[in-house]
Amino acid sequence: MQCEAFAKQNERLLKQAREKDEVNASALSSILHLRHVSELHEEEKDALEKKVKTAEQLALAARLAANAKERMNEEVIKEKEVSFSTLFSKICRGI
Repeated sequence: MQCEAFAKQNERLLKQAREKDEVNASALSSILHLRHVSELHEEEKDALEKKVKTAEQLALAARLAANAKERMNEEVIKEKEVSFSTLFSKICRGI
């Protein structure tokens, strides 16, 4: 009688241990999968941040180039004005 009770209790405890092992294995698998997904997301985030930084640098370079072009155009206009003014003065003095 007592032996039967011990056998049943042992069987029940072994079953519980197997179930706990299965749950632990499943949890570990989920943790590893989530860690992998997290690493992939981190890599993607880093790549996107790098692209954003590159885009910001290109935008800055474009603004600087546009400003430089505008300054060059202003300088050319000033030089033309000075040249025309000088030419006009020479023409007026010559007349």
